[in-house]
Amino acid sequence: MARLLSRVQRPLLAASVAFSFFQPVAASTVALDLTSSSPATLYTCVNPGRGCVAGWSFSVTSPMTVDGLGIWDVGSNGLAQSHEVGLWTSAGVLMASAVVSNTSTPVASTSTRGRWKFEDIASLELAVGDNVVGALYLHSSPDDQVGNTSASTAPGITYLQHRTASSSTLTMPTGYFGATFDFGFFGANLRVASQSVPEPTSIVLAAVAIAGLATTRRRGKAFQRS
Repeated sequence: MARLLSRVQRPLLAASVAFSFFQPVAASTVALDLTSSSPATLYTCVNPGRGCVAGWSFSVTSPMTVDGLGIWDVGSNGLAQSHEVGLWTSAGVLMASAVVSNTSTPVASTSTRGRWKFEDIASLELAVGDNVVGALYLHSSPDDQVGNTSASTAPGITYLQHRTASSSTLTMPTGYFGATFDFGFFGANLRVASQSVPEPTSIVLAAVAIAGLATTRRRGKAFQRS
């Protein structure tokens, strides 16, 4: 009986260890990325005495986690100024904000026209519904926004419209110039946690442990019959 127990306990222990490492790997992706490397239109905030808040509205079709806010770095040359970036509900409730600077984490884009810069935020759960993201640009800021270009969104996110506001402080952009300009003013962005996937090593460990358990169960039955 003691021998049988040891045979059963060993694979059970192995399975326990394997499944303790069978943890999903958290990965993040940009909510929106520019996909065109063809000539695009650059926009500079020209609003003497005030600034511009530019961004875009989007719809969340499945719940997701946001863990960063960012801004577009035209030409991947670095940001000349720091920019406040905010994330709002469609009702105007500020859910998160961050200051993105040239020291923020660079994130590559599929477009060769630039890259993103991101700052981490406390993980935030977005429910199904509409939201707005926007960034503050000072008057004549050297950091341009880009428009007249194509973009793709992460699964569960649908781009709706561009949004603008005239303000010297971070405020939710509600202005809309009409469909003629609805190629977006891309600068502000958010980072979402993509669907977690198990580590390959963990899958192998778990498979080995389960196989060992199955073998021991067969041996145990044989032992009982003898």
